[in-house]
Amino acid sequence: GLTIFTTNSDIHRVSTIVEDNTAADKVTLLHVESDQELMSSHSFRVDSSVKNITLHVTGILKECILTSPSDQSQSLLSEQGPLAESEHFDGLYRISLLSPVQPGQWKLQAKSDGHLTFNVIGDSSVDFLYYFATVTNETHPGLARVEGSPVAGVPAFLVLTCLAPDEEASFSHVTLLGADGESLQQVKLNSSPSSSSSSYSVEELVGWVDSVPRVSFCVRLTGQDSRGNKLERVSTEMVQPTHVQIQVLSVPRLVPGHSTMVDIDILNHGPARLFSLTADDDCGYLHRRGPHRFHVTKQGSFRGRVDLHTPATAQAGATVTLTLTVRALDSPDSNYAVAYLTVVPPV
Repeated sequence: GLTIFTTNSDIHRVSTIVEDNTAADKVTLLHVESDQELMSSHSFRVDSSVKNITLHVTGILKECILTSPSDQSQSLLSEQGPLAESEHFDGLYRISLLSPVQPGQWKLQAKSDGHLTFNVIGDSSVDFLYYFATVTNETHPGLARVEGSPVAGVPAFLVLTCLAPDEEASFSHVTLLGADGESLQQVKLNSSPSSSSSSYSVEELVGWVDSVPRVSFCVRLTGQDSRGNKLERVSTEMVQPTHVQIQVLSVPRLVPGHSTMVDIDILNHGPARLFSLTADDDCGYLHRRGPHRFHVTKQGSFRGRVDLHTPATAQAGATVTLTLTVRALDSPDSNYAVAYLTVVPPV
């Protein structure tokens, strides 16, 4: 999600930023944004499993001070120092912490006239994946993954897969953090035994989010290693909650030479307003792709359907991916759903 604008003369140096973010085993320790004209303050935690720590800053810095866990400080606007070395491009800073990096809580203080983003990454095998889920009572009762964005203001389960192949680690909770790093909600995680082998360790944890935040947020996982040292990891992206939901009510099978209807529900969790619905599929079977406009009342719903025609030449066993996108016409609210339709032999 990082956008970089550069010049021909800087392109080779700036390419290191891309390499930083695309290398294997990269984890995020801090991801925040700041619009404060006064000095803003942020912190991130380094543990012994993290190597090659790099800080990316976008924006124009007037002042930036890095402080180690032992209270040693360095101005990052100077290229060399005891804690880090920095490179400066047009509106972009790349700061590398010098080895050995002291474990513990590091602090950043920065000042700018405009918008700043901070992203601290490093190399580590301890990381996590996550998704939002709801209870389902279908053929296989349990938790069903929420396609698209979570709905603001409603409860949801948060399911995490925690990876620690080279460390004995346990995780207690996650914190939902706003764009500038403020704590929005703490979510306790259930403890379940990790499945492990000689080469990897994976643990699935579940937490209950009382109410999905109404502002964009990221997820910070907190735990500890086998020596009792604190571990923290942060999701790489900001979650954009929404006030509209789209549900696929039927996933019919496709029969060559026949038309099929897919029923959907649009749930409006906001005020009365206009929406548009766009459908797309990867085989060109849709009759109409849209956009189709319709009105939904406050906290109301809209029942719709999309039609597909499966050609007689379609091969049985093929899968058609149907993507449905709904957008509010008066706000950035949007969401999507994906359905996988299977072609079956004609009777």
